[in-house]
Amino acid sequence: MFKLVDFKSDAAFWPLSPAGSASGAPASLTGKLLALVTAAPRLLLREMAARRAALALDRLDDRMLKDIGISREEIDCTVRRGRGALQGVTRWL
Repeated sequence: MFKLVDFKSDAAFWPLSPAGSASGAPASLTGKLLALVTAAPRLLLREMAARRAALALDRLDDRMLKDIGISREEIDCTVRRGRGALQGVTRWL
């Protein structure tokens, strides 16, 4: 019989968990491959959503984009990073 307090980490219960990794990235090659396989559909869905949003904004006229607070050149950056990312960008009006 074993005691639960004898284990120093959760690696005994979950072998793909990072051993002492503070960043949360998998330490083993198998763990990295598994993380890539599980992340691929999520990244694909995120990209598809960004493209749909960019297409929807691109269909608006310039006056409506100005009302929203973005220009046509800023659509891609806004869709992928948010309007907060544009605050550091100098605008030439």
